[in-house]
Amino acid sequence: MSHYAVAVFSYKNNFDELLKPYNENDRNYFEFIPVDYDKIKNDFAEFSKINPKWTFKQYISEFGYFQRDGQWGYEENPHGYWDWYSLDGKDYLFDKKAGVEIKQLYRKSDIDWFEPDKEAANEAAEFWDEFIDGDNEDIPSFWNREYYLDRYKTKEQYIKENRYVVPYAFITPDGVWHAPGRVGWFAYSNETADDANRYAQEWEEWINSADDPYVNLVDCHI
Repeated sequence: MSHYAVAVFSYKNNFDELLKPYNENDRNYFEFIPVDYDKIKNDFAEFSKINPKWTFKQYISEFGYFQRDGQWGYEENPHGYWDWYSLDGKDYLFDKKAGVEIKQLYRKSDIDWFEPDKEAANEAAEFWDEFIDGDNEDIPSFWNREYYLDRYKTKEQYIKENRYVVPYAFITPDGVWHAPGRVGWFAYSNETADDANRYAQEWEEWINSADDPYVNLVDCHI
């Protein structure tokens, strides 16, 4: 399972309506996903090695495979990005920072989205100096040096993105979902460095250009 923060912007405070199309369990948004029959059989053969008592009929039923117009496949919401959510994405965004009033509904203008966090900026600068420019391998990091250079390009960009709040995804009032990639289990997501760079720019442009919609800060689970 994974949790991630989503900022939902709306003009009618209808955040729940805007989130609805991205519910992976809402059958109103299911589509038929074709699958090659040979792949299903090969997958069943591998599955049978550790589950020898299962029949092929049980397997296709359990995994939701069926035929439509002669084509095998299954149904799902291809844009199903969450299975439940709660209105506490604020904790992910602000971590109960001093001086920030924690609530569930804001106006965009209520939040200084780009307020510099001096401590975070200093920590980011120190990390870059020691781990990236200094090539100090003793600095703990989940990613290697090459990842940071590919992802952020420059020290200035790394500091910029680590000194203010950026949710993993946001929904604009027209219902469009914006994100660098797709979150899966165990907090993994599939974005590339280019995806993440594009999203950071997309987020900044939206915040700078939007007027003053409502914003709900949501914790999504998948």
